[in-house]
Amino acid sequence: MESSISAPDRRSAAARVGRLFFKRLHGRSTLVIVLLVTLVMGVALATIRNGVTLGGITGRESTDDAYVRADQIAIASHIAGYVESVPVRDNETVKQGQVVATIQADDYRAKVANAAAALEVAQSAVDVLSAQANVQSQKIASASAEVRAAEAGLKQTRLQRARQEGQRRLPRSPIAPCGQPFGPPTAHLVVDDGTTSHRELESAEADEDRLRALYDQKAAELDAAKHLLEVIRTQGLEAQQTVKTKEAELELARIDLGYTRIVSPASGQLSERASLAGEYVTPGSKIGLVVPLPNVWIVANFRESQMAHMYPGQSAVVSVDSAPGVRFHGIVDSFEPASGALQALLPPDNATGNFTKVAQRFAVKVILAPGQAGIDRLRPGMSSIVTVAVGEVRQERSGGR
Repeated sequence: MESSISAPDRRSAAARVGRLFFKRLHGRSTLVIVLLVTLVMGVALATIRNGVTLGGITGRESTDDAYVRADQIAIASHIAGYVESVPVRDNETVKQGQVVATIQADDYRAKVANAAAALEVAQSAVDVLSAQANVQSQKIASASAEVRAAEAGLKQTRLQRARQEGQRRLPRSPIAPCGQPFGPPTAHLVVDDGTTSHRELESAEADEDRLRALYDQKAAELDAAKHLLEVIRTQGLEAQQTVKTKEAELELARIDLGYTRIVSPASGQLSERASLAGEYVTPGSKIGLVVPLPNVWIVANFRESQMAHMYPGQSAVVSVDSAPGVRFHGIVDSFEPASGALQALLPPDNATGNFTKVAQRFAVKVILAPGQAGIDRLRPGMSSIVTVAVGEVRQERSGGR
């Protein structure tokens, strides 16, 4: 007897088979998903334990711990005085050499005049000593002539005395036959004419003593004149040094007078004025601050694990909130020599207590390419996001890591 299955029974059997199939399929999918998740987590843990970051895998490292930086040049007073005027406004754009403040200059003009007068007095002293040296040189020449004259007179007197003494001591020569002298004549004796007396000899001796004393006097006067000339020349050298000192004082007075005009050391944007007209300032008092915009750069603080494949010369992309939608391009310039923690006021000391390893951050300087659109909107202190292409080939540079 043939059995027949009705249509409702067939439909219910098919439904049971379908539910069983989908139930088994759903169990297998869940198992596959669990296995995949477990595998991914294992790979992630392995890479982290080996010091490899996600950026190292993707070839890009990014951080939002980055800020815009620029030079901030303080403008200060070199001298003390009352501020006369401040011909600039807050946040005004200035050029290099532009006057940003002036100090009352009456006192400094008087100091310049005083120094100039002192220099003229010192120069006059040099001129006077130079004239005295010329006069003294003439006196020396005159004293030398007098010494020579005294020496000539003394020489003549000695000859006269020698003649007179020779006449008194000259012996009579014996007469040889035929009227010729016997023997050789006495050498270099003055001829005796029989006219020398004792009084004349004494007078000759007195004249010689007098002329000798006169010669000694003139020689002493000549030596004194020469020594006086040396003293005058030494005083002249001292006076010349005084002139140089006075010239330096005059130059310093002129420099101080120039400091009454306080100028901007660079072109850029001026900050808020720190001193106003009528205030008293001293050397070093702050007048303002100038930032040479748009010369800015980025300092990004990367974790040490992110710097494993980072080198100078790699390209970087920077985004700043003040310029939405604009991406600035630059290159990695250099790395800070020490971590930010070591440069803190109270650096950490891990020699005591429990230790927990914390990844340190290092400042990386990124130079922006000049002339980019929107770069004039960047100001020091703005937050930024920096992404460095660490997958690029390392470029050798001097002064790198």
